[in-house]
Amino acid sequence: TRPSVVIALAPVGDPDRVLPAVAHAVAGREPGEAAGTAASAAAVGERDLLLVLDNFEHRVAGADAIAELISTCPSLTVLVTSQVPLRLRSERLVRIEPLSISAAGPSGLTDAVELFRLRAEAVVAGFALSSASAETVGEICRLVGGLPLGIELVAARVGSLDLETLRDQLEREPGAGTRYTTRVDLPLRQQSLDAAVDWSVGLLDDEARRLLRRASVFTDSFTLDAFRAVCVDTDAADDASFALDLLSHLVDFSLVVTARDGDAGWRYSCLPPTRRILRAQLDDSGEAEAVTDRRRKHYCDLARSEAAATATAARQVSFRRLAREFAHFDAVRDELATQEQWDTMARRVVDLTPAWRSVGHTATIRRWLRSVLVPGRIEPSSSAAVAATSRLTVLDLELDRN
Repeated sequence: TRPSVVIALAPVGDPDRVLPAVAHAVAGREPGEAAGTAASAAAVGERDLLLVLDNFEHRVAGADAIAELISTCPSLTVLVTSQVPLRLRSERLVRIEPLSISAAGPSGLTDAVELFRLRAEAVVAGFALSSASAETVGEICRLVGGLPLGIELVAARVGSLDLETLRDQLEREPGAGTRYTTRVDLPLRQQSLDAAVDWSVGLLDDEARRLLRRASVFTDSFTLDAFRAVCVDTDAADDASFALDLLSHLVDFSLVVTARDGDAGWRYSCLPPTRRILRAQLDDSGEAEAVTDRRRKHYCDLARSEAAATATAARQVSFRRLAREFAHFDAVRDELATQEQWDTMARRVVDLTPAWRSVGHTATIRRWLRSVLVPGRIEPSSSAAVAATSRLTVLDLELDRN
């Protein structure tokens, strides 16, 4: 069996203390100022050794010393756990994704549900899942983004809440059951999701933190163009590389996740627990209203510009593009209704009607049109009201024919 040495770096405050910690762990030598690469390499020697460095994210300034140690000790393999890449030439990244909430494992349960079951068993002796309760647990795991820490925290609540109540509470109040832990033997950063996110956000510089907070305004996945329009300040918004570099930086820190959307390119999002915590920070920052206004303007402009496509092929592309943004348009509609901007809402709903019909949202668009045409909300003779009435009439006739 290959020998291994595990070093927890969380208590090591200074990147310059990483190599002394290695020398101490490998050779039992007390760390000192002289315990640099040479001393660490001497401790490792030519042994076929696996060195595990845990929680390297706060010590990335010491990554070059690790690279030098590897080059000096050819039989040494280093396994690093970190929320950020070390950016070394010899580095091979393996991203640890949230636990699966859709694909069942050998036990017949998804990885997320199986973890919940194991943790719940530690709280309630004889805890078992039926097919119905496993489905409820799956919904609970989805609400905490499949994050192992979130699952462990909510599973600890089964001693005082039934599964349905726990799920309903999470739906009403995202973050319920994840702010405090019943485990006092964990590091502070692992005792709640809020603490874990704060730890991760603390790795960023001020500008990255500010833009990440602003990204919490997105209720669903978003595009690079949306991020640039909504989150990036005007003086940098025209610099496409700036937004891409910043967003890539947030992905590297595992605070933004990516998904390929076919030929349409990449989409980005924050996991639900992360977004909840960041949104609270955005509200506290005093920027929430301005960022929300930017989001509303971006998606209103998008609806208007995409609706202007006339060629058949271009319209189909536009319809697909608009359909991907359904959750954002729904959020913007809610904002316009709350602010009683019925004229603007009518125009944007009219713009969206063809796209929504093409993807099966006819009932939704009819409901939206009826809401803006409630008497007293919009001048009946206005162009927006006439267009909305015309759209609704066509949809009602189609419904009658079907």
